Amino acid sequence: MLYPRIVTSNALSSIIITTSSSSSINEEAAFAAQKYTIEGGYGFTVLCHCNSCRKFTGSSFGANSLVDRKTMAHANLSVGQNLTVQDPGSHVSVYKSETADSGGTLARSFCRLCGSSLFVATHETSDKVAVTSGTMNDVQGVEGDNVWTPKLEFFCKRKATWLATEGTVQKDAM
Repeated sequence: MLYPRIVTSNALSSIIITTSSSSSINEEAAFAAQKYTIEGGYGFTVLCHCNSCRKFTGSSFGANSLVDRKTMAHANLSVGQNLTVQDPGSHVSVYKSETADSGGTLARSFCRLCGSSLFVATHETSDKVAVTSGTMNDVQGVEGDNVWTPKLEFFCKRKATWLATEGTVQKDAM
C-alpha cells in the first residue's frame, strides 16, 4: 500500500486566507488541537466528488468553503491572508496529493492528532483555498444565513447516484 509523503512544519502556525465578508469566524478540528480564525467570513461553498476529495474526507464527497488567497508559501501549502491557525503542539501536517482528478497537485493539510481534514490548496494558479466544512462550528452560517448551502458541485460524473442536491451548478470536471 502506498502512502502520501507527509511533511510536518511549524510554519503552518500562521496560515493566512483572504475572504470577502466582514465578519471574523473561529473554528476548530475535532479535538480542538488546532483552531483557526477566518477574518472576513467564508467564501462560496462547493461539493467535490473527485476521488481525491472522497479519500481525503473518508466520505462520498468533500464539502468545502472556497476562500480567496494571495499566494504565499507556508511549508507545502500556498495560501493567502486573513486565516490564522493556532497550532501550539505542531500537529498540522501537509502532504501533496498528485492523484487529483483535475490532473494537478493538491496540498492537503490535516491534524496529525485527531485526523481532521483542514485545508486544501489547489493548483498554483488558483486564487482559492478550500476550508473543509467538518471543521466549522456553525454549518448553518453566521446568524443562520445559510451561508453553507452548496452553490457548485465538481466531478459530478463521480457523484453517488443516491446523493440528491438541489439548486447547485453541477460540473463533470473542475
